[in-house]
Amino acid sequence: MDSERSNRTEGPLARGASAVYAGAMSLLGVVFEPLQRLLGVRRMPWVFLLPNLLIFGLFILFPVFLNVYVSLTGGTELVPLDRPYVGAENYERLFTCDDFGDP
Repeated sequence: MDSERSNRTEGPLARGASAVYAGAMSLLGVVFEPLQRLLGVRRMPWVFLLPNLLIFGLFILFPVFLNVYVSLTGGTELVPLDRPYVGAENYERLFTCDDFGDP
């Protein structure tokens, strides 16, 4: 029975899916093969990692560093450059506070 299945020809759906897959792989090859020749095999992972690292930096690292900078400044201005630098004074006040409900 297995030999009967293996001897059958592919149906039109399977042939169509194979053609779409082959076309997609050919299209990717047109883009990535010259890039791989230019950069080399060892640097190709960076081609795939760079967009993810840029998005991570934009939405994770930038806000974290901005919050650290704002925590080291005083005042009520929204623009960070208009806020006076106070250093660790905010952290000192936070760690020496007796009543966090009434700082």
